[in-house]
Amino acid sequence: SLSISTCDQADYDTDLVLYSGPGCNALALVDCNDDASGCAGYSSKLVKNVVEGDEFYIRVGGYSDSDSGTATLSITCDLIVPTNDDCADAIWVSSGNVFVDTQLATTDGNAHAECEVAGDGGVTVNDIWFLWTADCSGIVEISTCDTVNYDSDLVLYEWDGECGDLADPYACNDDGTGCSGYSSLLSADVEGGQDYLIRVGGWNGSQAGFGWMSIECGPYPLDGDLNDDGQINIDDLLLVLAAYGATDEGDVDGDGDTDIDDLLALLTLWGT
Repeated sequence: SLSISTCDQADYDTDLVLYSGPGCNALALVDCNDDASGCAGYSSKLVKNVVEGDEFYIRVGGYSDSDSGTATLSITCDLIVPTNDDCADAIWVSSGNVFVDTQLATTDGNAHAECEVAGDGGVTVNDIWFLWTADCSGIVEISTCDTVNYDSDLVLYEWDGECGDLADPYACNDDGTGCSGYSSLLSADVEGGQDYLIRVGGWNGSQAGFGWMSIECGPYPLDGDLNDDGQINIDDLLLVLAAYGATDEGDVDGDGDTDIDDLLALLTLWGT
């Protein structure tokens, strides 16, 4: 939460304007304030939620041509509790990149034995929550791999509208194969139009931080490792066949037919 203020610290009627952009010739208005509530002498204050690393231009001026003088400009930035800290407050997201910040998150989700890593009891701590509707029938890849600054956990649930019934995760991952800093990479077979609950947290202890989560949904994973076991083998092929059999699809090359050419297309995508 970024606060920019001349409140009670100016000897004239101030204006504040906040911009983003690459330079003075290409600025986009972010927010502005003239007279802040409770501030004497028509001084100003604006508050805006921001993401670490964002760059801004701050413009300090006056209400009219005759308003000028001296002021102290205060700039503070404070962490805020995530609005989706609790499962009941999960926010809807679409496929793509989603910013995640668990630094002030609490833990309200269950531990799952099937998600245990390194004796942590299957806990996921400091969790935040997202809701996502599958935009494909196939494989979803949810990843914080190399894009967060802490030891992350990912848990996926089928969503039936109730946070109290989350005993069994649909899929989970703690340490993604090939991911630095114990970041995470989760792959799961999903059905188009089905709602899913995504839980983002940290490994056992007080692991928390920030970064980006990506959600990608397609008929196959880019590397072929559907079950995220670090290998591309018959088990992955069986998952593909199960997914296509369940949806009566399989037209990988998009020619309208499901035939040997589709299998060849899959093998080509897998680098075989």
